[in-house]
Amino acid sequence: MADWRAVSRPKRSAARRQPRLRLGQRRPDGGRDGRGRHEQAVEANRATGRSKRMMSILALMALAASGDASTAPVPPIEEVRFAPLPTSERAFEALGPVGPFYPASAAQARQNGEAIIRCHTGPAGALARCKVISERPARYDFGVAATTLAQRKRIFSVSSHPPGEAIMVRVPFVLDALASSPASPPVDDVGPLRAASLKWRSTPSGGDFAHVFPAVAQRDSVEGKAILLCRISPTRGLNGCTVQTETPGNYGFGRAAVLLSKRFTLDQIQTDPRALEGAEVLLSLVFRLPKKS
Repeated sequence: MADWRAVSRPKRSAARRQPRLRLGQRRPDGGRDGRGRHEQAVEANRATGRSKRMMSILALMALAASGDASTAPVPPIEEVRFAPLPTSERAFEALGPVGPFYPASAAQARQNGEAIIRCHTGPAGALARCKVISERPARYDFGVAATTLAQRKRIFSVSSHPPGEAIMVRVPFVLDALASSPASPPVDDVGPLRAASLKWRSTPSGGDFAHVFPAVAQRDSVEGKAILLCRISPTRGLNGCTVQTETPGNYGFGRAAVLLSKRFTLDQIQTDPRALEGAEVLLSLVFRLPKKS
């Protein structure tokens, strides 16, 4: 009977008899048992790069597939017709058919301009839901004035369109020129006048601004602006002023602007002041910190 101890197990090779090495530790033959952290990081970066390249290729393919949608025809730009100036705005004939809606900064600089707006048509050529597409020259608020004219029903589409159709119109702003446009629907609602386009006998002084400047804003070195909607009183002052916007909020610039509105008195202008009694006026006031010497 053979001794069981004589049956020996197969001998392990020299490589298997080597002690187990940690990940990344060098073997006696100069190799590594597995990949080190550096090799793993390199491989991960390569995989990430391949994934990003694939995403870029897919994005380019999607952009190329949707290229036909960007070549949709652009609607032609149409002209507008202006509503006649109301009697209470005849003093602003020098500002053209837009009257008191001419941007104050452009009027002071004697600057003409135009704006392209995109609107939806309504009854009798009215324009609604207008957005500014372009204006030139920039920084004169011709776009804002154009959308305001459409909102106040002071400009209308020349061509006939079904209600709700989107069109693009050009609104010109030309000084000392009245529009020779087709007859327009009567204007029942007179839009607010711009305070900068009126002539004032008295306005707030620098001391008045400093007296009402909000203490919290002065403490935080914050400047602001407020826009009021007021009415012209029988004594050519302003009353019933309400805050439309104030920037930034929660600093009291609107309340300070209401206090300053009592300092405005309308001067004798080219028309009878009684024609402006009760008219709405948009008053914009800017609050600036005193310059440090």
